[in-house]
Amino acid sequence: MKIFSILCGMKTKILSLLFLLIAITSFGQSVSKFYYKGMKKAKAGKYKAAIRFFSKALEIQPSDYQARFHRALAKLAEYDMESGLADLDTTIQTNPNYYPAFMTRGVVKERLTDYEGAIADFTTAIALDPRTGDAYFQRGLIYELLEKKDSACMDFHSAKELDMPYAARKAERCDDTTKSKFEVHQLARLTLVSDDDTYGRTQKNPVKVGKDTNGGPGNAYRYLGLLRDLNGKPVKFHRTGSCCMYETENGMNGHGLLDTYEIIYNDPSGQKKTDLVFITFYDFEEPKILKGFTTIVRRSKP
Repeated sequence: MKIFSILCGMKTKILSLLFLLIAITSFGQSVSKFYYKGMKKAKAGKYKAAIRFFSKALEIQPSDYQARFHRALAKLAEYDMESGLADLDTTIQTNPNYYPAFMTRGVVKERLTDYEGAIADFTTAIALDPRTGDAYFQRGLIYELLEKKDSACMDFHSAKELDMPYAARKAERCDDTTKSKFEVHQLARLTLVSDDDTYGRTQKNPVKVGKDTNGGPGNAYRYLGLLRDLNGKPVKFHRTGSCCMYETENGMNGHGLLDTYEIIYNDPSGQKKTDLVFITFYDFEEPKILKGFTTIVRRSKP
């Protein structure tokens, strides 16, 4: 009888453990199901649907830092910078050694003009994985933007030694003591506001962003990335082509072209709007905020 009682007790414990294991497995499968559905939607470019599935996974398991990280990426793809940044903050709180979160948050902070915060995140990423050149390169770009040439060049050389693409050209320019063939301009922030309806919206009055450090149109992307609609949200934009040849001493054979970009934004009532913006990188005149738009408002430091 005693043996029978022991066996019954063991059976009860085994069954309890079995039911617990099934519950845990089911719990994990539910999280995985929503996570992988979110990943599938994200890969298909359906970011809003991806956000819903990642959110369901997080409702079940709030500590799932990978689901939160990928929800952040989906939010960023939808230009929801602030909410995406909040998810990255929580991801890092949950897993302070997660290299991709620091890299991504560094890029987001740079786009929000929090350059000191971006440098700090890339510095942490370097400490977590000093064998990859991406963090050195990204930090170097910010130092370059802030016109801290020595720090930028040190990072570009470090990135080059780690076989980071594009770093070699940056490092070579650091070593070139000859005078640059063109004048470059750093566009870190927008401080001037236009009250002219034609500014940037007509070919006769384009935004003059100048050449970036690569001698190309990078400043046009930076300029548009700094714009915000009157709701404080980033504008979406894409290049539609070039047009309107004009005379300029900074162009090839005394001529340059304007680049045209379509920007998509919401008006204060929430209605979607589009505008065509004319930009030239051949000439420079301190860029202004388009009439009817604002720029980034930096988050106050805690």
